[in-house]
Amino acid sequence: MKSIFKSSTFAERCHIVKYPDGFNAEGGIEETGRSVDCACFKERVRSTFLQGIHIEERHVELKEAYQIDVQHDFPFLKMQFELEGYSLFESGIGAIPDVEICGNHHQLFYLPEVKGRLSYHRNRSTLEIKLTFDFLNRVFSGNLDVLLHFGKAISNNSAQLLSSKPMPINMQMRNLIQDIRNCPYQGLMKKVLLECKVTELLLMQLSQCTGEEEKRASLNPSDIDKLYYVKELIAENLHQPKTILQLSQIAGINDFKLKKEFKRLFGDTLFGHLTKVRLDHARGLILSGSTVSEASIAAGYRHQQHFTNAFKRHYGYLPSQIRHGDY
Repeated sequence: MKSIFKSSTFAERCHIVKYPDGFNAEGGIEETGRSVDCACFKERVRSTFLQGIHIEERHVELKEAYQIDVQHDFPFLKMQFELEGYSLFESGIGAIPDVEICGNHHQLFYLPEVKGRLSYHRNRSTLEIKLTFDFLNRVFSGNLDVLLHFGKAISNNSAQLLSSKPMPINMQMRNLIQDIRNCPYQGLMKKVLLECKVTELLLMQLSQCTGEEEKRASLNPSDIDKLYYVKELIAENLHQPKTILQLSQIAGINDFKLKKEFKRLFGDTLFGHLTKVRLDHARGLILSGSTVSEASIAAGYRHQQHFTNAFKRHYGYLPSQIRHGDY
């Protein structure tokens, strides 16, 4: 199993990554890490292989936008959580769909073949989990019908996105992601815990997709467009956050309705979402080398102590601990 990445940003133009067969680690669990510093970006990646699972925690600091041509020689089944940033995969195969995921959103997708181009233009912090058929069959006892349209597509070896649009990462998912990132165990105990957390995260994706479809069916399509527009406005104005009243006026929706329908569609309050996006942005900046003061200003906080308190409540550790690697 291997992936081939080609880009003018690489010193050798072509980078080949090889994986253990079936993502199966000797001894049940294998962990590696790597750092890359090239013309367009700096990247830190921590990889964990289990049995049929490959977990990657990725932090990328962009120097400029870049593109990478990618090709995998194996069917690609992936859970992707774009905690901060943006990613776009444009397929070079007609029957294979493009995959676009913006910050604070996630997607589950299956691509029988992968050959296309990846594009990035923002700093990124992601959790990416590749799975195998063996893992799914083990979890669901060989009955992929429980996965509804997604399971049917996999059984037919057809490309499929779980949701037509990327879904928002809710607080329960964030807590699970933190558990995966900060697992306190080692060896086989860590393997067991991570497999449980990955399975739970997968079930949350499936459950949320069903709920999202029901919510969309019950909402006015024009209101859904306005709610997504509000999310874009929030992401584009982190340095000077807009008030809820300003957001409602720009989007053309009553502020009471905006708060009510936003929570109904995305599963989080408008204020809660704004706070998470600002803190995620600040965390990414600190990971990329910014000072705590610079990050707090970039995230729209006038007082650094307010930022520090909010950060500690959200992540469970101080922003200064990131710079010291103690988190």
